[in-house]
Amino acid sequence: MQEKKGESKNGNTAMNRRKLLGSLGATGVAMTAGCMGGDDEGGAGGDGLRAAFVYDGRIGDQGWIHTHNEGRLAAEDELDWLETDYQENVDPAESERVMDDFAEAGYDVVYPTSVTFDEAAANASERHPDTIFEVANGYTPGENLSGYSVRYYEGRYALGVAAGLLTETDRIGFIGAVAVPLTFRDINSFALGAQSVNPDITLVPRLMNTFYAPQDATSTVQDFASDDIDVIATNLDTTATVSACNDEGIWGCGRDSSQREAGGDTYLSAVLSEWDGMYKDISESVRDGAWDNQPIWQGFDEGGVALDEFGPNVPDDVIEEVMETRDEIVNGNIDIWEGSRFEGQSEDPTGEIRAEMTEYVDAVEGDAP
Repeated sequence: MQEKKGESKNGNTAMNRRKLLGSLGATGVAMTAGCMGGDDEGGAGGDGLRAAFVYDGRIGDQGWIHTHNEGRLAAEDELDWLETDYQENVDPAESERVMDDFAEAGYDVVYPTSVTFDEAAANASERHPDTIFEVANGYTPGENLSGYSVRYYEGRYALGVAAGLLTETDRIGFIGAVAVPLTFRDINSFALGAQSVNPDITLVPRLMNTFYAPQDATSTVQDFASDDIDVIATNLDTTATVSACNDEGIWGCGRDSSQREAGGDTYLSAVLSEWDGMYKDISESVRDGAWDNQPIWQGFDEGGVALDEFGPNVPDDVIEEVMETRDEIVNGNIDIWEGSRFEGQSEDPTGEIRAEMTEYVDAVEGDAP
């Protein structure tokens, strides 16, 4: 396990704080030993808190893991009583052992940062009832187990509007990672956003069966470009997609971190995830004995999702349309799923949109795997 101290924050603005929905006693959650002490200078109950992060990829990926690590550093920087550690590039098959190691080493909270760790976290949480496990995109509830996530699909829909306005062929593409609800939400919302301004849109999906596949992403962009696809988005943890799009002279959308430099002249934008506020809130709730196992599910309105700066050649009228769409989503004036097979399904943290989406909307070509 590696410990990184003294690294700088990324300057992200902290999001709205999680509402704490009850005391530990009210929810029947086991309190960690590190949270049992008295008050200290920081004003919160208890001594310090130790939190461990289990990363399924590399910190330098300029994507998912990079943003989680920046959130970790920002929370640690703001909370002088918080100590963090991490292990990166953990294979799902090894994740349970890594979580056990952290729990046995006395860490109060373990953050497995991938849905592919969900089952392993559930198993580890049963063996370590005095440790809190919070799984990114996790679905499995437990007394000391919960999940946290962001509503990426709000940002995907907004950038889909840009794709629908920018395409000259009415064919757009999406390079997806793993066939989980997150990926289906990303693909479907991007297609629906494009369709909202261009009813002739067809979205062509391609799944890589992994979150990190730079070489496959590059070759897929080349295949898409030869198939008259001129706008491509992705949820892979790599800048390879937007870089290859720039090489092919077609629009590319990034994910999680700003990928504007790699995307060059044809960079469109990216959906950014913001984690520092979540990590601060969860840490404070555990330390104060107020943690509950209600899942976290934040979008534009709560500050969990944002849009990156637009690329140098995105027209002003397209940017204006995208930002108006974002505002309408925040105001509740746009129902992203209206008119699709998912209309009326629950968008609650435990509802069908988050936990059960496994099909494509009509604008997406082909059948879901």
